[in-house]
Amino acid sequence: MVDLLSSIRVLELSGPSGMYAGKIMADLGADVIKVEPLNGSTERNMEPFYKNEQGIETSLVHLYHNMNKRSITLDLNTEMGMKTLHRLVKNVDVVIESFSTEMTDNTLLSPQTLMEIAPGLIVVSITPFGKSGPYKNYVSTDLVNMAMGGLLYLAGSKDSPPVRAYGNQSYVISSLHAVVALLMALYNPSPKGEHIDVSMQEAVAHTLENAAQYYDLENVIRKRTGNNVSEAGSGLFEVQDGSVYLLTTLRGEMLCWNHFVKWLESERAEGIEKLKDENWKSYEFRKLPEAIQTFNEVTSAFFRKHSKLYLYENGQKFGVSICPVSTTEDLLHSPQLNARGFFKPIEHEKFQDTVTYPGPPFLFSGSSWTLRRHAPFLGEHNEEVYLMELNMKPEDLPEGINETIGGGVK
Repeated sequence: MVDLLSSIRVLELSGPSGMYAGKIMADLGADVIKVEPLNGSTERNMEPFYKNEQGIETSLVHLYHNMNKRSITLDLNTEMGMKTLHRLVKNVDVVIESFSTEMTDNTLLSPQTLMEIAPGLIVVSITPFGKSGPYKNYVSTDLVNMAMGGLLYLAGSKDSPPVRAYGNQSYVISSLHAVVALLMALYNPSPKGEHIDVSMQEAVAHTLENAAQYYDLENVIRKRTGNNVSEAGSGLFEVQDGSVYLLTTLRGEMLCWNHFVKWLESERAEGIEKLKDENWKSYEFRKLPEAIQTFNEVTSAFFRKHSKLYLYENGQKFGVSICPVSTTEDLLHSPQLNARGFFKPIEHEKFQDTVTYPGPPFLFSGSSWTLRRHAPFLGEHNEEVYLMELNMKPEDLPEGINETIGGGVK
């Protein structure tokens, strides 16, 4: 069993917008060296914190995104810091960066300069709007990315304002697209190197399913629908321990209506006779408010007697399209996820405790996936990288690094 990318070394210079790309590469076995400012990367200060203890080593955002990586510190605002960065670049295969276009255009940080220093280098740039175009110098946040990419307009209920999804989803979407492009560049390397220019706006726009084609072909703008029910047979329902989503009809089609009726009949559900009338076969009838009300009353009365897991597993037996709305606690206790070993425990020396991490969403038959290390302490690998791998002398280290030699700031 071998790690897929064990021969690849990555220098991660990106902030929150690209840290997930570095995480994926590290999880696939690459040696990812995270270059942080002397006071630490932004995500180290992001909520929530381990047991609510705020500190640069306790952010759960940091613990998740930076596991399997190494951490070094470097001040890129100094001449010595930039020279040291160029030495680092010569020893890696990939650089992931998210600097603004103004910071990189015609400077020592430009992708072109880095590829000249290290021929064959792959530079992945993740920026709000890409390195070209009229918006190339604009800054953004996740909310801006979601809005400018069109996804925000599709999220939420029809009669409410748009709803932003939890977390920085545009950063995750962009990182996933970046890694796909990066793996292709590694698969077919160029001796001159490769610059992969990732636009977060384009990455979000690329995830809109058929919304763009729908407008192009039908001249219809898709809109958010939320849980607005247009016909009997589908919707979000409360149960004993939360909610489930049921889908037995869709746009007039009876997907599994008869299966659902048979299921409730086998359970001797109260009011089931009301759903066995021939009128239910008519889409026009199912759209009537009184039909929707009747269906919801019968279904709700049955669902409230059972748990999400019971309804999901028994619904599957009857071929009913029903699924639980899972909380994070549900995920931790999911029989499916635990059967596949999705969650991975790892001992963390700072906490003197075992921390549970989400594992990979894939399993390889001939390769391994392991939690090689917990998220690094700030500057934990300064000595290892600078003194042992770059063969630098302590007196030649850039300002601020000597303080962390010997184990990092803990």
